[in-house]
Amino acid sequence: MPAGSQLMNGRRLWRAAAAAPDLWVVAGLGALVVAIGFLRKDFCGDGVRHLPAVLRSAHPELGEPRWLFFPALVFALLRPVVALGLVDDVEGLTRVMMAATVIAAGLYLLAVRACLVALGIAPARRAAALAVAGGSASFLLAATDLMEPIFGATLFAVGLAFAARHAAAPGATEGDRRRALLAAVAATAAAALLYQGLILGLGLIPLVIPASTLWERRALAQSALILAAVPLAMLGALAASGNSLGRAWSRTVLAEENPLYRSYLEKPGLTPYMVALVAGPPNGVVTLGDYHGFRRVLANLRQPGERWPALAVLLRLGLGIAVLAAGAIAAWHRRDWALLAACATLAVLPLVRTQQYGYVKFYVLLPIVLASGAARAPAAAASAVAALLLALNGGALLAALPAQRQLYADRVDVYGRAGADACWLTIAWEPPFSFLWRGSVCPIFGLLARGTGEDVAQASAAGQAMLTGCLETCFCRSSGVFTDDMTEAAGPLVADSARHFAYAGPNLETLLLPVAQAELASRPGSTPPVYRYPPAEQRRRCDLVAHHR
Repeated sequence: MPAGSQLMNGRRLWRAAAAAPDLWVVAGLGALVVAIGFLRKDFCGDGVRHLPAVLRSAHPELGEPRWLFFPALVFALLRPVVALGLVDDVEGLTRVMMAATVIAAGLYLLAVRACLVALGIAPARRAAALAVAGGSASFLLAATDLMEPIFGATLFAVGLAFAARHAAAPGATEGDRRRALLAAVAATAAAALLYQGLILGLGLIPLVIPASTLWERRALAQSALILAAVPLAMLGALAASGNSLGRAWSRTVLAEENPLYRSYLEKPGLTPYMVALVAGPPNGVVTLGDYHGFRRVLANLRQPGERWPALAVLLRLGLGIAVLAAGAIAAWHRRDWALLAACATLAVLPLVRTQQYGYVKFYVLLPIVLASGAARAPAAAASAVAALLLALNGGALLAALPAQRQLYADRVDVYGRAGADACWLTIAWEPPFSFLWRGSVCPIFGLLARGTGEDVAQASAAGQAMLTGCLETCFCRSSGVFTDDMTEAAGPLVADSARHFAYAGPNLETLLLPVAQAELASRPGSTPPVYRYPPAEQRRRCDLVAHHR
């Protein structure tokens, strides 16, 4: 090609990039998400738990009220590859679900861009705003892992973009704006049936719909009718699956079926609410890494070996607070009540579930709020914040990949040698890389929290019976018992769980495995290490458990 033609093509490409820098930002973020998503080997258990049903069942299943129809969506997306014989195990399904996740994440960003276009934001500001949104922890963590909210959030974002475009269209009438509002409300209602917390999307609708339309009586009445379908659908689905009306209502409103698990998540006093309000939303801006609460961080500051990691957590937390505070102050000066209301709305979930205030799922709509605020900031300032967020959040995810992939290789070896007759014992819910484990799993907290019934007594009895039976099977009928957390270090947590759930079976602390007596099943240096109960220790605990049957 002649040099003149190459130069001309280069200029055209440059002009195209200058005319749509926001699309280049979306493309760059998409490439980052795809790279991280498909390089990772470990995934959030909240997403993986839906995959075995896709393999074993020919029909979709209902989920908990928090994600009632999400299993059906996963079934519709993934079952065709199983039916065609392209995938035959859970690990294979994780790759297919990751493909669906990154597509949903791309659509999410494009929908946010469409909102900014409809609101008349200039291309350079749009690009900076999208970079802030896409660089946030709430976006990158949801877009590169397997979890429910990203799909519902994308549905909501698409509905919001539709509403923004039609409400701001030249010559739009009050009727047009009302229909735009109802479209956004309908998208919110549908998203809430995929992930219940997305009902908070209602607080973001004022970002694109004029206040005059929001308070119009006819619009309010029609919106209320649409939203009424959400609890009705939940109640109907739960009742049809065998729940009494009272139990269905309790599950719908309280989000947890087990009353003891709900109370376990609650803490007395005002302090948990203050901590959740201050430290919750910043988790959606900057990932805090290995964060286990203020008390642990403050205690680690006094330990020489833990001082720098603890200080790094505090610095990240401070940055998240600073970004949100700067946006809120700027919105206050502009009298941007819609943006302030959106920020306040996203603080509801951490206040309702204070012990889980750092749960990234709670903030899956935060990128929309961040983009809305950043779009009105100076482009240079927003770009600087975006670069910092991408470095911290994207950098943390990329830096974690080598260790994650090494741990995966270690667990492939350990789990393969354990065999299908082994049992995994854990204080929590499941083993890491659970899709690799071929044996049975006995999760202490998971079973106690999983008990169901019409009242507290029934739920407690069911959970205790499941745990005692599982422990007997694990210690008395398996070829070996493996764990990575049921050591003496877990004593306080085991005791607290047994006390809260009033467990009347064998003393769970006597089942802990002292590291000095354990057989190391994983390679030296693997973190966390996997231990096996020696045969004599397994038989002794079998006797302890069998005595309580």
